[in-house]
Amino acid sequence: MAAHLTKVLTVESVDSTNVELRRLHKKGQAGQGTVLIAGAQTAGRGRGENRWHSPRGGLFFSVLLTPLQAKRATDLSLLAGVAVAQTVRNLLPKAVDVGLKWPNDCLLNWKKVGGILCEVIPESKEGLCVVGVGINVNTPAAELQPFLRRPFSATSFMEECPDSLFAVDKVAEALIFKFDALYNIYLENGFKPIQQLWERNCALVGKKVEIAVSAESKIQGTCLGIDEFGALLLTAAEPGERRRIVSGELTCYWQ
Repeated sequence: MAAHLTKVLTVESVDSTNVELRRLHKKGQAGQGTVLIAGAQTAGRGRGENRWHSPRGGLFFSVLLTPLQAKRATDLSLLAGVAVAQTVRNLLPKAVDVGLKWPNDCLLNWKKVGGILCEVIPESKEGLCVVGVGINVNTPAAELQPFLRRPFSATSFMEECPDSLFAVDKVAEALIFKFDALYNIYLENGFKPIQQLWERNCALVGKKVEIAVSAESKIQGTCLGIDEFGALLLTAAEPGERRRIVSGELTCYWQ
């Protein structure tokens, strides 16, 4: 199995690992397979205008990768989600509940522990993307307090496993290993096995959910999984009707 994540850079603090890795790429100092890990971020970002709170104790990680097909950056975002979920599950006690929430979050005991932001580098001829991951590892309760909002509060390894302290560098090492293995599977077999793994790790398959697709519009249905392009599939009110959601935010779910 070829290794693709071959260059690892570490910094104490940075505004955003995604932004910094793009700067390094522009300077010719970072190419395909380069990983940047920061001890903290001063301007970490999530989807849209959301900020990702990034104090010390968390893992803030970005990597440069290329999707198999142009304009399929979502492949890499979902691949990253599987890598995060499998890493978290492997590192924590078996009693914890780990799952994925579409489109880009990892849940630990039904609370948000990790998020992913995948961005295309427009000046890259090969369709290079920067895939950013934030994981709350040893993040204390005081840092999480502003983010205890429904339907998914923030949490950390330390909060869910209070008798343990986790080495962030070991979490990073495990994530790089898992990410590399999944990227190999993707390059050899396409998106289908990643789709299957994502659905297997999804916390919401079979549950009734509500998705806000715009400020004015919400859709309810039962989560079926994702399609071959990474869009969310829901059964709708009419029997046999399916809805395909390409972007939106989960606002509610029912067991």
